Amino acid sequence: MKLRTTSALILAALLAANPTVRAGSPDGLTILVITSGAALPHLAPIKSYFDSYRPGSKAASCEGGSLNIGDAQFATATHRISGDWAISAAQDSNQRKRLVKALASYRDRSLPRGFDAALIIDVKAGQLQLTGISADEKGKPYKSTLPVAALTNASRVQQGLCRALGELPVLAEP
Repeated sequence: MKLRTTSALILAALLAANPTVRAGSPDGLTILVITSGAALPHLAPIKSYFDSYRPGSKAASCEGGSLNIGDAQFATATHRISGDWAISAAQDSNQRKRLVKALASYRDRSLPRGFDAALIIDVKAGQLQLTGISADEKGKPYKSTLPVAALTNASRVQQGLCRALGELPVLAEP
């Protein structure tokens, strides 16, 4: 019996020490959506997805899992993260470290603990490029591309977002 108690205590300590909780946390991901100027004309289907998103719904379903989004905010000047900087962060690890710190340390009345992740959207050669970057400094970026012509297909948009966001961790309360 002592072995079970010890094992349970070790497991509880390991779980408590883990700074992240995988998608499935009751709060869900708090995402900052950042776009390039080239992506602005193509945002309506992405905004529509987030507007109609409900946890546990078909819109949350991904291949082999599901998205759990608590909040998605589209970047404005108050977030102090430009599209150009975010796009460079998707490619450059030093810029990504700076972006990760900015996401995790951002605070306002509606967001007392910062963002869990960023969704960076760009367009190149007729392809919408979606990159999910965790505010966990050990996280890796997840990328997805989608032909601009496919943006009229809601399930293709959902699949692209699932590939970019589905593996990102929800950060635990500090």
